[in-house]
Amino acid sequence: MGVAAGHMVLDAIAGKSIEPAFVRPDTPLILRETTAPPAATAASAQA
Repeated sequence: MGVAAGHMVLDAIAGKSIEPAFVRPDTPLILRETTAPPAATAASAQA
């Protein structure tokens, strides 16, 4: 992903168009036991 970002920056500096503007990495999301649930917000605490 860093390589793709680097190429996009260099293209922008060179004045070239940046295509595609959105890059989705082809990697799976790995959920781990150390992942905490979302923090409670003030709105959800009042409900």
